[in-house]
Amino acid sequence: MAYKDREESNTIPVVEKIDLSGVVPSCDDPPRSSGYNSGLISGSTANSSSRGRWVGSELSELQDIISLDSCLGTTIFSQRQHNSSLDESGKLLMNQRNYHEASLLLEAIYPMTFRQQLLLAECYLYTGQRQHAKNSIGHAARLMTTSLKLRIQDLSVAIKKAIVRRDFVKALILLHCSPRFAYLKMVPNDAVVYIERRVADYSHAVTSMTKCGGKLREYAKWFVSEEMLDILLMFREITKARFEKKIDCEARILTYFGLCYRAIEDHKKSLECFQQGMEVLSLTFDDRVMNSKLYGILLHNVGLVCESLGEYAGAESHYVNAFEALSFASDFESYADKEKTLRVTKNNLHLLRAKMDEDSTAGDADSQSTDELLREIENLEVGAGSDANIATET
Repeated sequence: MAYKDREESNTIPVVEKIDLSGVVPSCDDPPRSSGYNSGLISGSTANSSSRGRWVGSELSELQDIISLDSCLGTTIFSQRQHNSSLDESGKLLMNQRNYHEASLLLEAIYPMTFRQQLLLAECYLYTGQRQHAKNSIGHAARLMTTSLKLRIQDLSVAIKKAIVRRDFVKALILLHCSPRFAYLKMVPNDAVVYIERRVADYSHAVTSMTKCGGKLREYAKWFVSEEMLDILLMFREITKARFEKKIDCEARILTYFGLCYRAIEDHKKSLECFQQGMEVLSLTFDDRVMNSKLYGILLHNVGLVCESLGEYAGAESHYVNAFEALSFASDFESYADKEKTLRVTKNNLHLLRAKMDEDSTAGDADSQSTDELLREIENLEVGAGSDANIATET
């Protein structure tokens, strides 16, 4: 069954009211029956008889309307039962990983809810119908914003649960719908922070999918390459948020995007995102940018990408600058956090110089072996809060 764009199918059909004005005469007017001639009838008996015939005709029409309304109610109820049956069968087939058959059943549901559109998008993605998946995600996002029952907290919980269950595809689909929901349902200052935190979840899901390899890695690459930038465009449409808060959130979003591109090994786009984040901070905060922990992390991440591209001189320069910026940064949560971050940057610099000069060692920083340093750097996260972390990775 070919996919059809259901832009119109998500609206319950409405039967227009039947306008009886001009069709049903008033009690003072003669009926417009073809067998009635007012010129041949006179007297009260005739008038009474004609009115009686007209009243009977009016009652018959009203009974037809009531019957139509009753049939319509029965039809809607039957349609709901039918949709419920298709929905349950579709979910059962999805649990059996029979995504093609599930998509055929879900396509037959009319009208569709946002949850059913999400399931359909998942089926399309698993069966390789990526354009259809993109369309369904768009429909689901629009339906979510018109839902009177769905709350922003419900969406956040659903995303977290999907990530914990390692159902990363569902998590990414929900994450793509969340910016539009936040844009329309939240006040601007809360919306920019909410979107930034959901992008942090997005980065975590993408990184986990790429580590799993196989099909999950392919799905992650598609989401990052085809869908991710839509989140930033929606974020930038938010107006009236406090300027410095929005700039800080945008720089963080660009950092997470850079980590996503790096996870799928698109190093050039990763570098672009990190550099854009630095530019946003520099143009906004001028000299104060050197007091920002985030700016130091971005310098560090640029060094990581340069090293991946084999540009060792550029990587060394950025590591040195990152160490300097992090030393001046005044927004660390604690002194221990700052010391740990500085040590990671210093260790990366030692490892890089070991590559650049075979005669030098990787450094004896804290008497740790190279493998131990690499494991520590890979697992380290540096951030401004438990729900807004910026990962610093090798």
